[in-house]
Amino acid sequence: MAISIATEPRHVENALRKGVSNVLTVYKDTRRLMSAALDRPEGVTIALPHPVYAGGLSDILDRTLTETAQLSGWRYIVLDGDNAMAAADIRLVSGRREARFSGLNLGPFVANTVEGMAVAEAWEARQQDDFELRLLAIPSLYLIALWLYGKTSVFVVLPPAPKIFEPYGIYSASDLVDQLREPALARMELDEESLF
Repeated sequence: MAISIATEPRHVENALRKGVSNVLTVYKDTRRLMSAALDRPEGVTIALPHPVYAGGLSDILDRTLTETAQLSGWRYIVLDGDNAMAAADIRLVSGRREARFSGLNLGPFVANTVEGMAVAEAWEARQQDDFELRLLAIPSLYLIALWLYGKTSVFVVLPPAPKIFEPYGIYSASDLVDQLREPALARMELDEESLF
């Protein structure tokens, strides 16, 4: 069927455009890294808007990850022609009523997201259902995954990821939670020990 791209709220889009413009104006190192964009601004596009959800340890341990992960922002891919150059991140604040530009990611995560999308699209082409593209971040376990949200949820784990996952592996929601339970328990115990 299809992977749909969500339409971001207007205040999120405005924060994105202002933030990217400010970064390119102020930071000379970023300008150098993105020199192709500055030399050919007509070739630069901001594409693939997708909401970012944050999950916590309790979401995993309670087996409610897909129901309780919280919308925390939006992410975009900055393209120069067909080449992915950066990921632009927007953080939602004040109960999601305000959006703030939080940065450009120029690292390997950008290419990993594009590769993950290719894996997701190849998998999705064999499915009967439609999916919405999301990103799931579980910071306490250093996990980022593309989330194909639909009648059932499927995740494409992006590298670098915990060793228990195959890079670009496709996992059902229950498989993802099952794999994460032991690391979540270990992390929770470590966090509790550090309190004393």
